[in-house]
Amino acid sequence: MILWLLILTATLMVSLIVASAFGSVRINLIRAFTDVASADHAIFFGARLPRVLMGAVVGAVLAAVGGALQALVRNPLAEGGILGISGGAALGAIIALVLALAKFPLPMRSFPSLPSARRSPQPSRYIGSR
Repeated sequence: MILWLLILTATLMVSLIVASAFGSVRINLIRAFTDVASADHAIFFGARLPRVLMGAVVGAVLAAVGGALQALVRNPLAEGGILGISGGAALGAIIALVLALAKFPLPMRSFPSLPSARRSPQPSRYIGSR
């Protein structure tokens, strides 16, 4: 078990570095790590690495939430539309667009409508029905 965890961690680290190496501008990874004053260092640590790390974190969070949702409804094929999560977020995004609430980015504006998705009668059909 620990061997698999170490292999998967090493694979993740290699894939993060390889994904950070690709982009519209070719950079030298050795120069990016050794020469702090180079443009390669600024591109790698200022633009590419944060985006790749954020993608890894978002992927891990989505996997955890998906696993929790599947455990909640006891269905390995469960997705966000079952409990109205997708519809509630879409409702919040549409309300924010119609009211022109430009203070926050669109994904942040969809969160206040999630309680309305929770109050819908639909989840009672799936939770505790077994």
